Amino acid sequence: LFDKFSWSICIPSSCRPTDVENMLRSNFNSVISVDPLTCHIKQHVPFTSTEWTALGIIIIFAVIVIISTVYDLTMTANWKHLFLTNGALQMDIYFVLSGMLLSYLFLRERELGKQFSLWRFYLYRYLRVTPALSIIVLVNATLFNRLGSGPIWEQNILNKQDDCWYYGWTLLFFIRNYTKPHCLFQSWALNIDMQMYLISPLFLIPLHRKPKIGLVMLTVGVIAGMVSVFTTATINRIPVYSFRNMELRMVKELYIQTHTHVTPYLIGLGLGYVLHHYKRCEKLQQQIVFTKLNVTLGWIFCILALTSSNLMALPFLQFNYKYEPLYSSIVLAIKRPIWSLGLSWLIFACVAGYGGFSVTGLLNSFLSCNMFLLLSRFAYGTTVVHSTVVQSRAYSIKTNTYFSDFQQTAD
Repeated sequence: LFDKFSWSICIPSSCRPTDVENMLRSNFNSVISVDPLTCHIKQHVPFTSTEWTALGIIIIFAVIVIISTVYDLTMTANWKHLFLTNGALQMDIYFVLSGMLLSYLFLRERELGKQFSLWRFYLYRYLRVTPALSIIVLVNATLFNRLGSGPIWEQNILNKQDDCWYYGWTLLFFIRNYTKPHCLFQSWALNIDMQMYLISPLFLIPLHRKPKIGLVMLTVGVIAGMVSVFTTATINRIPVYSFRNMELRMVKELYIQTHTHVTPYLIGLGLGYVLHHYKRCEKLQQQIVFTKLNVTLGWIFCILALTSSNLMALPFLQFNYKYEPLYSSIVLAIKRPIWSLGLSWLIFACVAGYGGFSVTGLLNSFLSCNMFLLLSRFAYGTTVVHSTVVQSRAYSIKTNTYFSDFQQTAD
């Protein structure tokens, strides 16, 4: 089938093709020819004028594309409004961190030999978060009407107070996000976190005993969460964002539901497992070293993930946007996982000592500042109370107000 063979040999660069021919003829007693074009020597080959011209044209074209893109984005979008609109993604930081801490601490306790008790696992969490929440429910159900006054005060507060009186028990059972969400609306995040906490042993126990099975279950759960968001958005025809009073329906069907936030939490559980495994290898003196290329690619992915998950909303902010079910549903399904994966690399890189900019990691030093530890002590209390404060201020208004970015951010 083959009547021609090609041989390759390595020789000093000072040898010529004729030297190779003579050597081979003396050893094989046959006529052998060596094409000079097949001889390759590592050397610097300067660019020709044609190549420089082509490279210049490509660079000019790339610059035009970049300038045009920046101009188009600058003229067609208000970046402040873009990030205000995507403020909902910031809540997924909470879910990623919650899942990560739960998984890491669970696995560390099992490594230390502590026995797992399911009823203690649930009771500890319930007693940790319920007392403060129950006090705020009591205040909203009985005393909230005494906290302010104004033309629109009674009209809004009395309904809210009745709602807390008759439906406050749903808050204490953490099912408020699937019922009438008027009393302590901000509790939807607590409800999601508690509901995910209740089902977390389904993933944590396999991660401890059979890590491969646990990771497969997490992957399936993340995919199922994405499918759930896609299906919900498609059936209810929910756009990523719209100026046409679609926000309330989006909140009810997509924003405050547990099954639509499952992906960030499960990614957080997976991150906790990775961090525990990394720390465990350090204890066993088994080094896991990433090359500079791997670290660079990781940070590039992180920046692209965090940026793109926000920029995905840009086309939907245009006034001439027409709703496209498939495109909108795909964006809604993938933007939370992408955002969560970007956050996961940021956290892992800081913990692993790849915090960016220097060996010590300036980014890690900033994120590990004691100031944030102090603020974290107020996080839960602020979450429970802030809606009551905001509504008290809003319903006590006695003069005209004007819409602004500051007003929207504050509220």
